[in-house]
Amino acid sequence: MLLKKEFEESLRAASDELIRVRLAGGAMHTVFARTICYLLRRHGPLTTQEIHPLVASIHPDLCDDSVDRVIDGKRFGKKWKHAVRTAQQQLKKKGIVEYDGEVWMLAKDQMVGTSLQEP
Repeated sequence: MLLKKEFEESLRAASDELIRVRLAGGAMHTVFARTICYLLRRHGPLTTQEIHPLVASIHPDLCDDSVDRVIDGKRFGKKWKHAVRTAQQQLKKKGIVEYDGEVWMLAKDQMVGTSLQEP
């Protein structure tokens, strides 16, 4: 039992450290924004529903499906998905991405000279 408890504590500490390292580049929205740009460069235009599992595959530690966004006792979906949508809106406001009502895509001036740099 003691060995199992120590293992679980070590695993939790490692997970916390991984999250710290991922967020060292900025807030979670910043991490998601860089990831969205990477995904759009790699895959081309994507719907939000297509973006979510791709983001989760890159950042499983930040995409915790057990945490809902709750306001005044009402559930509004997964908290990390709201963070992805916030990142999309920030990128759109900055003119980095565009949304045509169906898919997200890099703005035309963002596609020139881009590389497939990992998020």
